This record gives sequence, C-alpha cells and structure tokens, in this order.
Amino acid sequence: MATYLVTGGTGFVASWAIVTLLKRGEKVRTTVRSEEKGKTLKQALSQYTDTTALSFKVADLTDAISWSAAMRDIEFVLHIASPMSADNPDDEAAVMKPAIDGTLNVLKAAVAAHVKHVVMTSSLAAATPPSSETNQAIDESYWTDPTNPELNAYRRSKVLAEQAAWDYMKTQTETAFTTVLPGAIFGPILQPQNTHSVQVIQQMIVRHVPNPKISFEIIDVRDLVDLEIRAVNTPAANGQRYNAISESIAMRDIAKTLKSDVPELASRVRTSQLPDAILRLAAKKAPELNAIVGMLGRKFAHTNQKAIRELDWHPRPAKTTVIDTAKSLYAFNLLS
Repeated sequence: MATYLVTGGTGFVASWAIVTLLKRGEKVRTTVRSEEKGKTLKQALSQYTDTTALSFKVADLTDAISWSAAMRDIEFVLHIASPMSADNPDDEAAVMKPAIDGTLNVLKAAVAAHVKHVVMTSSLAAATPPSSETNQAIDESYWTDPTNPELNAYRRSKVLAEQAAWDYMKTQTETAFTTVLPGAIFGPILQPQNTHSVQVIQQMIVRHVPNPKISFEIIDVRDLVDLEIRAVNTPAANGQRYNAISESIAMRDIAKTLKSDVPELASRVRTSQLPDAILRLAAKKAPELNAIVGMLGRKFAHTNQKAIRELDWHPRPAKTTVIDTAKSLYAFNLLS
C-alpha cells in the first residue's frame, strides 16, 4: 500500500483520482480548503468506494507553510489543484500569481519531504500554437509562447506555471517529476458541484442552442487519472511531458451523438450549425464568448502517441465520454 497525496480533493479530476486510487487499494491523503470540506468530501465519495484509507489536510496553494504537513510520509503526489475560477479567466491578479506560486509551494514541499515522484496536471494550453498555425501532430516538445496576445490570463498562467515548475525541479535530482497536459476534460461527475469542466455539454442541452463550428480535443476524466497514475508509477516518466487527449470532436458531432445515443435527451438537443458571423456578433455583446470565437478555424491538433507508446495508455473513444457525461448530468438532475 503506497501513500499518495492528491491536491485539490474537491475538484472534478482530483475526486476521480481519489476514488481510483482507493479502489486500487492505495492509501490516499488529499488537500482541502477547510476541515468541513474534507468531511463533506469523504462522505460524498463513500458512495463510490470504501473511504477508510482516505485522510485529508487543510492546505492553501498560496500558503507555503501548510504544505509541509500535507507532504509528511507521502511517496507519490498527483498535483491537480488549480486556482482557476470559472468567473475570472481574464483576471491576471486572481489567476497568475496563485498558479505560479502555488505550484512552487507544492513542489518545494514535495522535494523537502523526499517524495519519490510528482505528476503535475498542466494543460494543452501550455503546448498550443497561435490559431493561424497549421500542424496536425503537435507533440510534447511544443511550448506555447506566453506573449501570444490570443491567450487569456488563465491560459497564460498554465504556460508560466509549468515553465516555473520545470525550472525548479531541474535544480534537484531526488524527486522525479512529470507533467500531463489534458485537453478539454469531460466525463461523468461524482459530485453535483463539479460541473465546470462539462459545462459545454450541460449548456448545449439546457440552452437548446445551435452549435458553433468548433471542435474540442477531449480527454475523459477517467483516462486522465489513469494516465497520471501510470506516469507516477513509471520511473522512466521522470522528466517527461505527456499530452492527454483521446480525439477531437466537433460540437455538432457532440450534439448528434447525444441525439442518437441518449434517448432521454434527444428532443432537447439541436444539431443545427451556428454561423460564424452570428457568433462573432454575439461576442461583441457577451465578451465571455470570445474564447469560443478564438477557436473558429483552428487547423492544429495534438498527438497522444507518446503516452500510448511509453505508458501503454489507451483512452476511450470521445463519443463514449460524451454519452457518459450527459447521462451523469441527467442522473444528478442538472439539466433542467
């Protein structure tokens, strides 16, 4: 029985990591923002697995001191916690400093505690070219230019936080380090508050709107967790980055999949296409749509072959993820 620390335990990905590790018979500690959140999380996850081997520590990404206790007697770390708020992806002050300083606080504590291996959840935002570039096989050697004006504060923070992490971890040799770069994270939720990552599907059904001409390089949360666990237990993954995607799927194809394969939602999904001009016009009145406008006409794609080749990782088809996501939202009564 190994001892794992999963940071940010109440989050979508972290919750799945905790459940997966517990089902494997591992001992898990997670970090939360308060004692009450820890108790609530343990109770919530108990419906999916035995949580006897789950403990928690209160820690804050911006509080370096809180991480010393969290790291005590830990062998492996899945650093998943992120300061991102759904309401402020353009707020430099709210996103940038916590992302960078928080990452370094976790890593410095891990090194000081002699942790064997840390796997950090980064983002494909840290390996994404300008929208004008054409490349159908972007691998892990690609680094986003943080000065690209197309980036909002959140996406820029992902680049700078991962760069800061690699710069620091290269100053030591005792703790192995790996980063995993997921695309759009979909999949079934375990708690009703974990809907931010799957809002695309949720809003597609709730709002009953036509589909912009954009595609997502998606990853199922279960496959992301599987990849991170494989990496943290593979010494050869030290010093490596891994793209975490299954495949690209257009919004219109997501809608078609829901209409054909989730009968209870078929009447609530539109498969019509939204003209680009209408989306651009709407974005002038609703700036939050600019992120979607920026995805129009993208001609690049990432490859997942490194993870498949080196870690024997096999993600499920995108359509399976879409179906399971929608059924999960329906089961939690989050589509009304």
